[in-house]
Amino acid sequence: MSNFVKLWIFSLCLMACHTESDSYSGNMGKLEATEGALQIEEALDTNENASDQAESGVSSELKIIKTGNMSFEVEALEKSKARVDSLLHLSGGYYQHENFHSYYNKNAYALKLRIPNESYDPFIQQLEQGVGRLESKQITASDVSEEYVDLTVRLNNNMAYLEQYKQILSKAKTVEEILEVQEKIRKIEEEIESKKGRLRYLDHRIKYSTLQLELFQKVEQLKSEGPSIRKKFVKAFKNGADVFLSFLIGLVHLWPFLILIAVLIGARKAIWKRMKG
Repeated sequence: MSNFVKLWIFSLCLMACHTESDSYSGNMGKLEATEGALQIEEALDTNENASDQAESGVSSELKIIKTGNMSFEVEALEKSKARVDSLLHLSGGYYQHENFHSYYNKNAYALKLRIPNESYDPFIQQLEQGVGRLESKQITASDVSEEYVDLTVRLNNNMAYLEQYKQILSKAKTVEEILEVQEKIRKIEEEIESKKGRLRYLDHRIKYSTLQLELFQKVEQLKSEGPSIRKKFVKAFKNGADVFLSFLIGLVHLWPFLILIAVLIGARKAIWKRMKG
């Protein structure tokens, strides 16, 4: 009897140990999952802090986009155009558009120039000194520094998040988790490409300023003098003679009909005389 009791007590001890082991394993799994989630959140927070620190390190250099419109009246259009070609080449710029127009009272070039920002002001001064008579001028400068800094900071943030989501993707376990992370990566990559494109556009506009330039030369119109009285009389006489000759020629074309009419008139007279006689 005593041996049975001892065996029963030993069995209860084994069952208790097994239950505690299962409980301990489950708690450890939950703890590991919780720690993994906390690590991801801490990593994202770390990236945010790093991005905030990077924001303070963004260049504070002014980003200026210059645009202008100028119009010159010139005495020799082609010579003035050649002068602009030379100045543009020396400045390192280029033509974006080049159009020539011929109007009833002037010939003109409509030009769109892109000029390196550092050469923009000297180029305009040279135009004013040696191209022609300045008719109009308008120069504007737009400060895009705030937009440029904002785009740069957002781009850095997107790059940091992209790297972190790639790390999360490598740790994903289920298909649902993989698809969810891939969708977030796709959206972030689209935002990155959009911001990069906008920054490239701003960089080019900042590096090369724009100038709309018109060169025109007035063309004198010859006034047509009216004909003199003598010329009018001679012309009228000539026209009358031409009409009379045309009439005679028309009669010649009708000679068979004229002969027939004459015969009918003669026959009518002969019949009339016989009736009276």
